[in-house]
Order: sequence, then structure tokens, then C-alpha cells
Amino acid sequence: RHRAHALCTPNANIQFLGPLPALMERRKGRYRYYFQIEATQRADLQRFLGSLTQQLETEKRFSNVRWSIDVDPQEF
Repeated sequence: RHRAHALCTPNANIQFLGPLPALMERRKGRYRYYFQIEATQRADLQRFLGSLTQQLETEKRFSNVRWSIDVDPQEF
């Protein structure tokens, strides 16, 4: 969440929820969380996600964290 806030302060166009524990919080010995990002414009969301993924991929402290992005998820 701190990384997301550093990229973009929540405002009328982009809002954050989480990170929150997933419904099945622990699976195969790993803890799972979800972080919801909502944007009024798809272009704002794509730009934000591009910056966020770039930072997550380059920081060493996130090298052992597995993460994925689901745009327009069917369920949480």
C-alpha cells in the first residue's frame, strides 16, 4: 500500500482498498492478500499499474513475493 501511495495519492480518479487477507488466507504454506485498485478511467488504471509493476519488479525486497494482477476480476 505504501508503494501505491508513493506513486499516486488516492483521489477522485484512483482509490485503494487493502491489502486485506484473501478468503483462503493461507494456501500451500503461503499467506495471501488482495489489494483492490479502482479507477474512473481505464487509461488512469493502466498507467498506474504500469508504474506499480515496474517498481515491484525492480525492488530487491519484493524478489521473493509472488504477485499477480487481475483486471476486472469476477470475484475476490
